[in-house]
Amino acid sequence: MDWTSGKAVVVEDLISTGGSVIEVVNVLREAGAEVLGIVSIFTYGMQKGLDRLAEAQVRNISLTDFDTVAQVAADTGYIKPEDVAKLIKFRNNPSDESWITL
Repeated sequence: MDWTSGKAVVVEDLISTGGSVIEVVNVLREAGAEVLGIVSIFTYGMQKGLDRLAEAQVRNISLTDFDTVAQVAADTGYIKPEDVAKLIKFRNNPSDESWITL
């Protein structure tokens, strides 16, 4: 398909590290499309994903994110308020298990 002078928005369900959605953006751009941005249902807000999106110069708009879901879970009693910090620490560095002892 010839996307010369065509515009596109990429729709994604979940963004973690951003790898797969950036691949789609690159393919569209190589085909000549102007990628206006990405819309997603959820994003973890992982630094690697944020960096990749910035490097690719593409903006993502998400319906919700990890921080919001964790805070709503605490506000509604599904988790303890102090667990929000543990979840955020885990999200920021999943291989660092020190979040367990917070």
